[in-house]
Amino acid sequence: MTAARLDNEGSLTIAQDLMDKAGLLPYERILCSNLANGERFETYVIKGPRGSGAIELNGAAAHLEKSATG
Repeated sequence: MTAARLDNEGSLTIAQDLMDKAGLLPYERILCSNLANGERFETYVIKGPRGSGAIELNGAAAHLEKSATG
């Protein structure tokens, strides 16, 4: 993960080129897992700037990660 935006709507921002490589579409529902605590959650993908390497949790998903890491 490259960032967490607690005040955004819930989603996962992924750089457009990474979305293309993974075959993901904007607003596609995805299942995420946290290796640190074993939690899983569903959210959706929004595209980030191509080439930025962005993997950013937003909103409720970011709060889940924040609570897992202290």
